[in-house]
Amino acid sequence: MEIGTVGARFPHYPRATFAAVDVTGHNLQIDQPELFNALMWNRLDRVTAES
Repeated sequence: MEIGTVGARFPHYPRATFAAVDVTGHNLQIDQPELFNALMWNRLDRVTAES
Protein backbone atom coordinates (compact mmCIF):
# COMPACT_ATOMS: atom_id res chain seq x y z
CA MET A 1 0.00 0.00 0.00
CA GLU A 2 1.22 3.46 -0.83
CA ILE A 3 -0.05 6.59 0.87
CA GLY A 4 0.92 10.05 -0.32
CA THR A 5 -0.16 13.54 -1.05
CA VAL A 6 -1.53 14.66 -4.39
CA GLY A 7 -1.25 18.42 -3.89
CA ALA A 8 1.20 18.82 -6.77
CA ARG A 9 -1.13 17.05 -9.21
CA PHE A 10 -4.31 18.70 -7.99
CA PRO A 11 -3.47 22.22 -6.87
CA HIS A 12 -7.14 22.97 -6.14
CA TYR A 13 -7.04 20.27 -3.44
CA PRO A 14 -3.82 20.97 -1.51
CA ARG A 15 -4.69 18.63 1.39
CA ALA A 16 -5.84 15.71 -0.77
CA THR A 17 -4.36 12.28 -0.11
CA PHE A 18 -4.47 8.92 -1.83
CA ALA A 19 -3.93 5.32 -0.85
CA ALA A 20 -3.14 2.68 -3.46
CA VAL A 21 -4.27 -0.62 -1.95
CA ASP A 22 -3.26 -3.93 -3.50
CA VAL A 23 -5.52 -7.00 -3.62
CA THR A 24 -8.89 -5.33 -3.22
CA GLY A 25 -11.81 -4.40 -5.39
CA HIS A 26 -14.06 -1.35 -5.50
CA ASN A 27 -15.49 -2.04 -2.04
CA LEU A 28 -12.55 -1.52 0.30
CA GLN A 29 -14.94 -0.89 3.21
CA ILE A 30 -16.32 -4.42 2.70
CA ASP A 31 -13.23 -6.26 1.43
CA GLN A 32 -10.84 -4.91 4.07
CA PRO A 33 -12.84 -3.09 6.76
CA GLU A 34 -9.92 -2.78 9.22
CA LEU A 35 -7.73 -1.07 6.63
CA PHE A 36 -10.59 1.15 5.49
CA ASN A 37 -11.30 2.24 9.07
CA ALA A 38 -7.61 2.92 9.75
CA LEU A 39 -7.34 5.09 6.63
CA MET A 40 -10.53 6.97 7.45
CA TRP A 41 -9.54 7.61 11.09
CA ASN A 42 -6.12 8.79 9.92
CA ARG A 43 -7.72 11.27 7.54
CA LEU A 44 -10.22 12.48 10.13
CA ASP A 45 -7.44 12.95 12.70
CA ARG A 46 -5.44 15.06 10.21
CA VAL A 47 -8.45 17.18 9.24
CA THR A 48 -9.26 17.79 12.91
CA ALA A 49 -5.65 18.76 13.65
CA GLU A 50 -5.63 21.26 10.77
CA SER A 51 -8.77 23.10 11.89
